[in-house]
Amino acid sequence: MWEGYRILKGIRFLLGIALGFTALWLVVAALPRKPSQEAARYFDAGFLGTSMRHATLSYVSSGLETVAVFLLMYFLVAGELRRCTCDRVFSGQAIGVAKGAGLGAVLYAAVGLFLSFVSLPFQLYRGYYLEKSFGLSRMTVSAWLLDYAKSTAFTIVVYVLAGSLTAALVLRFPRTWPYLLTVVFLVGSVFLAFIYPQVVAPAFDKFVPLEDPVLLQEVQALSGKAGMKVDKVLVMEASRKTARSNAYFAGIGSTKQVVLYDTLLSGNSLNEVRLVLAHELGHWRFGHVVKGILASTAGTFVVVAMFAMLSGSLPKPLVSRDLSRFLLALFVFASLSSYVLTPAGSFLSRRFEAQADRYSLALTGDSTSFVSAQVNLARSNLGDVEPPPFIRWFAWTHPTTIERIRMAEGR
Repeated sequence: MWEGYRILKGIRFLLGIALGFTALWLVVAALPRKPSQEAARYFDAGFLGTSMRHATLSYVSSGLETVAVFLLMYFLVAGELRRCTCDRVFSGQAIGVAKGAGLGAVLYAAVGLFLSFVSLPFQLYRGYYLEKSFGLSRMTVSAWLLDYAKSTAFTIVVYVLAGSLTAALVLRFPRTWPYLLTVVFLVGSVFLAFIYPQVVAPAFDKFVPLEDPVLLQEVQALSGKAGMKVDKVLVMEASRKTARSNAYFAGIGSTKQVVLYDTLLSGNSLNEVRLVLAHELGHWRFGHVVKGILASTAGTFVVVAMFAMLSGSLPKPLVSRDLSRFLLALFVFASLSSYVLTPAGSFLSRRFEAQADRYSLALTGDSTSFVSAQVNLARSNLGDVEPPPFIRWFAWTHPTTIERIRMAEGR
């Protein structure tokens, strides 16, 4: 039997944990901080004060957005599930797989649009106003809104596919849908990782092949030393939009590539860029993208299996109202579970980043340039070099700047 009240209890439990985490996040973010003596060895007081102010405002905005989104999602689904406890079988014509898939697509598209509008004020504040106020953004508000619209459009496409496939699997395979949905998630994640460098990233930024002969020689030397074939290093023209500098590894299979911001190349020495390159090659060498996908898939299976256990069997015949409630409850349950499991994902990401850091040092043997590169990256990104311990534990995907420097210096 379709147990709407059990799902509602599960959602309330997850919501309580999520709001508890967020309340602690907001309290910690608002507490006054002083930089440590260790941080003062590498950064001046002016930078540390500015970076902490920027971080505090960003943390508070992020926490408030989380509260707003989750409360609205809860009230969106709670009424439907309360009614579900009273009338678990509804009159009406049974819904087929094709119509159910269409319903799932429309429902998840509507939810995605709703959430994008809820998040817009917070995202505009953090992504545009704060970045502009602290001298990090070079975008106009119209350009920022265009990027936000593109991002929302890509998200809606993913939601449409997720909604339609989930509905089809639930209707066609009512007993085994959790396993099949996990397989679909795995295949979809691999597909998205494959097309991201070719389809998604170019929609937001311009990329050109790395042409600097000295850097190309460094790439060949590093990849040769690592025993790897690295045939795609691109430069992203980030300076049109931001003063931040960065680098990343993306893609899977034939779309693997290392991307360097042009701001990174212009603001760092050759040895520092070499260290950053070696770090990204570490991600390539250890297959971190694939490992991340596998970890996410395992987490997805746990969440979906828990939901299936709580929900019980769906009523027969299944009508559109039943399916809508089920899909909406699954979306909220999965979203809350994902947030509650954030520390696990953050921990794994920090492990990957630390492994890539150690690899870059082993490959180059240049701890001095590693330290100076970390200092330059923190300065250019106005990074919080010593985030509050709870925030670091909960959401920090990289070791902190001070931790990375400490590791490089063997302390």
